[in-house]
Amino acid sequence: VCNDDGGIVDDILIYKFPDYYLLVVNASNTDAVMNILNNQKGNKKVEINNITRNTSMIAVQGPNALAIVESFYNSKFNSITKYAFTTIGKAILSRTGYTGEDGFEITVDNSESPKIWNQLLEIGKQFQLTPSGLGARDTLRLEAGNCLYGHEMDTKTNPYEAGLEFVVKLDKPNFIGKSALTKIKQSPLKRKLIGLEMCDNSIPRSHYLIQIAGQEIGKVTSGTFSPSLKKGIAMGYVPVEFSQIGTLVEVNIRNTPHDAKVVEKKWR
Repeated sequence: VCNDDGGIVDDILIYKFPDYYLLVVNASNTDAVMNILNNQKGNKKVEINNITRNTSMIAVQGPNALAIVESFYNSKFNSITKYAFTTIGKAILSRTGYTGEDGFEITVDNSESPKIWNQLLEIGKQFQLTPSGLGARDTLRLEAGNCLYGHEMDTKTNPYEAGLEFVVKLDKPNFIGKSALTKIKQSPLKRKLIGLEMCDNSIPRSHYLIQIAGQEIGKVTSGTFSPSLKKGIAMGYVPVEFSQIGTLVEVNIRNTPHDAKVVEKKWR
């Protein structure tokens, strides 16, 4: 979802049902997306309902996710491809997630979520299912090179510099930001989202400066210690001329420069 300038308002999933669409948005951007939908509605015969506060989503992620949901529902779901979904009663089961792993998200009414949560934990014992929060999710999505709204994406970022050009379809008749994005694509990019690996045991964090010879060229948008790689990794924006793989830079951590190198922004 972009604004008129081509900036990113949110990244969403759309579920297509026979007679309606369900939009899954970032919780912090609910009002922004609702405003856009209502502004576009005009006099069209469209009903828009915000069911955010009545709905819960539980994400079952990892190598045993399929076995867990199949045991939970006593049914087979291997035929559900990535980003596809099915319904089970009033529940929506989608093969989605933001961990870089295989997984499913279960969307249900709030009144059902505590029961489903507890039943999943009980069934999941045999599969080493462990409750995890956003900290674990954030490390996983960064290792997978997934952008996160408020970090790699915001209204001052366009899809092309974020490496998300695959979601922009300029051959569509019209959409918000099409004119701006057409011009952006026709012009050379000024900056680009890159991946970084630290050359020592330091840990980069969001907003740390990216430098070359002590001169600021960009900022870290997301950074962490990668449990998979046993080293610090990060993403950030730099001018295109410094985005080549193998370029050596510095990350300023507590006023001390630490060597890092530009790498592909996908670690698994």
